[in-house]
Amino acid sequence: MKILCTDMDNTIIYSYKHDIGDDKMNVEVYQEREISYISKDTHTLLQRVKNEVLMIPTSTRTEEQYKRINLQIGAIQYALVCNGGVLLVDGKRDKEWYEESLRLMKESQATLEMAMKLLQGEKNRIFDLRFIDDLFIFTKCNQPEIVVESLKRKLDTECVNVFNNGEKVYVVPT
Repeated sequence: MKILCTDMDNTIIYSYKHDIGDDKMNVEVYQEREISYISKDTHTLLQRVKNEVLMIPTSTRTEEQYKRINLQIGAIQYALVCNGGVLLVDGKRDKEWYEESLRLMKESQATLEMAMKLLQGEKNRIFDLRFIDDLFIFTKCNQPEIVVESLKRKLDTECVNVFNNGEKVYVVPT
C-alpha cells in the first residue's frame, strides 16, 4: 500500500490572503466567510491520488480547524492534526494515539509550562496564548524572531523546539 502524508496549509490549500489564481474552489468557511481555497488542478490531482494511495492529511491545525476543511474528494480515513499529536480515524479522535502522544512528551512538560509563563508576560504578544490540547503552544507576536530567540535562550531546547512562521510563534516538544 502506498501512503501519502501531506501538509495542508500553503501546500494543498491556501488562505484568502494568497493569490492562487481564478481557477479555484472554496474548501473552508469560517464565521460565514470563505477563508481557504484549492486550485482546481490540485483538486483534480487529489481525486486521482485518493483512488491510488492512502492519503493522510497532516497539520498543525487543531481538530476543530481541520474539520472545517472539505476538499470535496470524499471521506478521508485518517488525518494527523495538532502537530501529529492527534490521529483522526474516520473523523473521530483515536484516544490511544492521543494518550501515547502525551506520554511521549512528558519530559517536555515542565519546559512547555515555563514557555507559557514567559509568553504570558511577552510584550510583543498580539494574540491569545494557546496550549493546544496540552500538546504544543501557539500564539502570534510582533517581532516574532526576537521572541523566538529570547525563548531559545531561556528554555531547554533539548526538550522543545521554538520557531516562528510569519507572526505565528510555536513551542513544540522535541
